[in-house]
Amino acid sequence: MRLYLLAVLGLTAVVAAAEPFRGPFTLADGLTFYLVNQAGTTFDLKVRWTDPRRREYPRPTLVRVFDPEEDLLLRHEFPGDPVSPVPWEETALRIEGRGRGVYQVIVTGWDGGQVEIATPPGLPFGVAGHFQSLAGRGAQFAEAYILLPPGLEKLRVSASRQFESLVLQDGGGQERLRLDKTAKSGEVSLPAGGEPVWRVSVQGADYRLDFKGLPIILCPDAETARAIHASVDVMPDGTLCFHKHQVAAWKLLQEYRQRPASDYAVTVRPLAAVEAALLKDPGRNALLFGGY
Repeated sequence: MRLYLLAVLGLTAVVAAAEPFRGPFTLADGLTFYLVNQAGTTFDLKVRWTDPRRREYPRPTLVRVFDPEEDLLLRHEFPGDPVSPVPWEETALRIEGRGRGVYQVIVTGWDGGQVEIATPPGLPFGVAGHFQSLAGRGAQFAEAYILLPPGLEKLRVSASRQFESLVLQDGGGQERLRLDKTAKSGEVSLPAGGEPVWRVSVQGADYRLDFKGLPIILCPDAETARAIHASVDVMPDGTLCFHKHQVAAWKLLQEYRQRPASDYAVTVRPLAAVEAALLKDPGRNALLFGGY
């Protein structure tokens, strides 16, 4: 998992056992659950799923689990064939422990599907929505915390559907943003430096939150938010990486920068030498050059 997480776990023996978010969680295409596994040991994961629209259409839903290095551990598919009445389906998965860190449970489905997860005796977790949309119901996220990744100057958020209110408070308890039925979008300037944890309280019968593509992960307490660290790695030069493949790319670039310029010398071949061949099938061969 993130280097930052290991530092946090070294400083705090136990993440505070706050009351976890209560499901079911509504899909707006998909959700990612970030599970803090301090011991790094194998654990059980129970997933329950339903989709009311299975009465009309096939609605397959995919569950994937990734280890702290974002390597795939397993996948399970709920086929979602049409059926009436629509049941809740459940699967029990044994998740191999691959060290301390944050494990991701990614659920990819259809708007309106519902899912619940459990990891007895209970690992702390945060949740983020896919395609910039996090669905919520009632007081599900009435007490939530987010870590603001470094480098952000503004936080923008908008709400839709049956939304009632959103209140954003900084670490000192000062209100920084308030949305309601008449003002469903807004933005707030963020402090420079540091990685503050702010409190979010959201209410609404059935709403969607849009954080404009930022890595905003709602967590049940500040300690869990710090441990998950917005699923961001910060490189020594300050570069932010949102995924492990970006970390690998950053490391590769450091190696490339050490090479002499001669390693990148390329002999340019004029297209005139192959022009006749290309023009024999211009529609096809134009695809070789893309938009350039």
